Amino acid sequence: MTRRLPLLLALLFCWLMALGAVVTAVQSWRFLRSAVPAVGTVVALRETGGGADSTWAPVVEFTNQVGVTFSVNSQMSSDPPTHRVGDRLAVLYPPNHPQSARMDHPAEFWLTPLVFSVLSFSCGVLAVVIRSRS
Repeated sequence: MTRRLPLLLALLFCWLMALGAVVTAVQSWRFLRSAVPAVGTVVALRETGGGADSTWAPVVEFTNQVGVTFSVNSQMSSDPPTHRVGDRLAVLYPPNHPQSARMDHPAEFWLTPLVFSVLSFSCGVLAVVIRSRS
């Protein structure tokens, strides 16, 4: 049993990462299927991290279909910042929940499922290697 433990752990991790990829991809797909587009303006840059590891994420204000203004923090940050205060950015939001808006950028929706998929594939390869050596 102890000889098979690394293989079982690699397979378990592989399946968990695959599940994470599917769940996050479905969440993104559902969001995109019902989202409404809007154009917003960068009103601030939010610092994440700190010191030498600081990155900057845009804070965007947009107006929904009925004229109410909302603010959204991008989930993606970078150093140097990719946007400046005053830049106009596309956002997507659920019509019944505009406070859940997200930037209209592929990485906002597909980076997490991609990372989970790569991890799942890597663990699958590791499981094959472990299996071939035992």
